[in-house]
Amino acid sequence: MRNYNKKNCRLCKGPLVSNPLIRLENVPKGVQLFPNSKQIVSDYGMSLALYRCNQCSLVQLCGEPVVYRDSETSATGFSPSMMRHRKEQAYRFVEYFNLRDKKVIEAGCGDGHFLTLLLAAGARPFGIEPSRKFAERCREQGLSVEQGEVSDSLKKSPFDAFTTLHVLEHVPDPNSFLQGIYKNLIAGGGGFIEVPSFEKILEGKRFYNLILDHLSYFTVNTLRFTLEKNNFKVLDIKRDWEGEHIIALVKKQEPGNIAPKQPRERLGELSDWVEPLKNRINNFIQDFKRVAIWGAGAEGVSLIAVTGLRGVAYVVDSAPYKQGRFTPVNHFPIVHPRTLKTDPVDAIIIAAPRYYREIIRQLKEDIKFKGTIALLKGNTLDIIARV
Repeated sequence: MRNYNKKNCRLCKGPLVSNPLIRLENVPKGVQLFPNSKQIVSDYGMSLALYRCNQCSLVQLCGEPVVYRDSETSATGFSPSMMRHRKEQAYRFVEYFNLRDKKVIEAGCGDGHFLTLLLAAGARPFGIEPSRKFAERCREQGLSVEQGEVSDSLKKSPFDAFTTLHVLEHVPDPNSFLQGIYKNLIAGGGGFIEVPSFEKILEGKRFYNLILDHLSYFTVNTLRFTLEKNNFKVLDIKRDWEGEHIIALVKKQEPGNIAPKQPRERLGELSDWVEPLKNRINNFIQDFKRVAIWGAGAEGVSLIAVTGLRGVAYVVDSAPYKQGRFTPVNHFPIVHPRTLKTDPVDAIIIAAPRYYREIIRQLKEDIKFKGTIALLKGNTLDIIARV
């Protein structure tokens, strides 16, 4: 792999501020790398250092990308609320750019979930996906998906529009990625981009959202600059999904028609983020005989690893591909929600705050849980129910 320069920005090539915004230890190698019983002996935590570009303000890591060639990378399909949200997005996107019977490419299409929604909305979707496993799964569903990376010349191009959801933050070279898309679009082609919001991380002091999987951490301003730098006119950009994500609608422009303005965002050191929450959770665990955590998503496994939690009976998650495996670094078993019936605990910490309403409903209606429920909320832990 390429040796990424620790002194220069991956976006504008300007100098990075020498001192990191924050350093974390025992970070999972990848938040979707769940070891089995044989793999835990070679699984360990890593160091993470977050830097800001002194020129364009993009916050970023200096390492190489985490590669998930044949691993599951999203549990979107297991969240009813997110499934509804994605469906609404697909229909709005098709309507906004008048894409009925038009060709749309999704860069990093995963298992094809959003492609099927675009198809239902009336578009002619195509996908490019680096994972052979996911590309094959898409083709088994009758979807037209090319296995590989975004390049200057994709099959079936040119396309009328593109979409890329939670991919841009993973790529080592945002410019090459976006230029690859740009060169496969018709003149004036539209686009829909979604990335996690770094503003949300700052607002909640959510150190557990800082993961090695994400190489770039975008704000509204730095995402706008990234898109304009690569000759995409930003038609609309805003935070979405309770502020968790940033979404942008763009249009391909001829080079030279946009003069992107470099954002000047100042951030101090993001210190004292870990210990207060670590102490709060440890005190909570000590108050009960047995405690489980619900949520083996990125937030949950990162929280468990970085805080070095002990005394957790198991971690609950609804995604089948995680069950029977272990959380990275700490190696707590990941189990099906029904385990709460067969192997009960006294208290549960919900470490998937975006889906807590669905989880609460499951706990009360399906599992009939009797005990204390706490919710991870920003940099604190709130007790929300004593059943």
